[in-house]
Amino acid sequence: MKFGGPLHYTTFTCSGGNIDLNSATSTQTCGFSVVDRKFYEKPLHIIPTANAVALCLHTKQWLLDQFRHPDLSAPNILRVDSQNLHELGRMSKGYLVIVQDSIYLDQHPEILGTILAVSVPKDPNLRLFYTILPIAHLLRHLSHNNCLKETAKSISLRSKHHTRLFHFLTETFLASTTPPHHPDYIAAEQITDYCPSIIDPTTAFSRLESNETLYFATSGISEPLDLSKDRYTHILHPAESSLAADLKLACSAYLLLKRKFFQAFWKECIAHKGRIGGDGNSRVRTEHAHEVWLVEEMKWKVGRARRLVLGWRILGFLEERRFLPWLREGGMLEKVGRRETEEDDVVVIDEQTSSGRGGRRSGRRG
Repeated sequence: MKFGGPLHYTTFTCSGGNIDLNSATSTQTCGFSVVDRKFYEKPLHIIPTANAVALCLHTKQWLLDQFRHPDLSAPNILRVDSQNLHELGRMSKGYLVIVQDSIYLDQHPEILGTILAVSVPKDPNLRLFYTILPIAHLLRHLSHNNCLKETAKSISLRSKHHTRLFHFLTETFLASTTPPHHPDYIAAEQITDYCPSIIDPTTAFSRLESNETLYFATSGISEPLDLSKDRYTHILHPAESSLAADLKLACSAYLLLKRKFFQAFWKECIAHKGRIGGDGNSRVRTEHAHEVWLVEEMKWKVGRARRLVLGWRILGFLEERRFLPWLREGGMLEKVGRRETEEDDVVVIDEQTSSGRGGRRSGRRG
């Protein structure tokens, strides 16, 4: 597609596909709000089309032509994403639904926008456009290119169909323009959190920082991953953010790994709970077994797995006695909060004996 004039469309367009869903900047995209339904006084218009593909292509071209004008253009002012038009037949019949002046920019509430939705029967996708420009010129452009039929249907303001369709289209539009969560975070949220809480959170960061084994494992090798702009840093304790950074894991990847690890560990604790707290220092899993799990399941190198296991031991996650209250309640985690706190009072983490004593490190907080 060629354009005349000084600006190429790539100078003022952006794509949702380029958004880093792990970055906090993904939540800073231009926000929209819906005009209050109580004060919305416009009918909805439904116009048939004999060629939904051509309708979408000409609508996109018109928007690009308008916003490439120097008076309107600005970096990333127009978002252009794939609409999977290849899934439609060349002559797919459909409808253009117009919800005029139904949205506004959060930062500029005086600027109203129009939602245009292209619907094709039996196709699961709804293809959306929006513009802050008057749509009369767009409709003339589409009619001139034989994309719209002359017959149109208006849905009056007072009908129930108007209320339902207005709500559906505006909510769908807001959902489609809001960056979703990272797939790792979504997957992690679907797994029950079986990990115990951090023992003595106030000293957790300093305990990790002062451990010689962790320090010398990373010192001078590589810089930690910068998680200062990670979207999910606030979900993790600073000590865990530091650990994730040292292991070069984004917070969502760390959270998913943690959920998977302790889900598997929890199942083993249920199967072998008689070993917990028994004589002879018997255990459900040794630290070596934890490392083997990480190597086999995550395809990690042994050194990396060992550092994570050590960090989790220092934080108190691997103390098997802390799982006993959960096991006594048959896995009902919500019933054991107070009992777990009581158990924490008697748990001692002896990381200094196993790993030696060292000075405090600096510059490792994620």
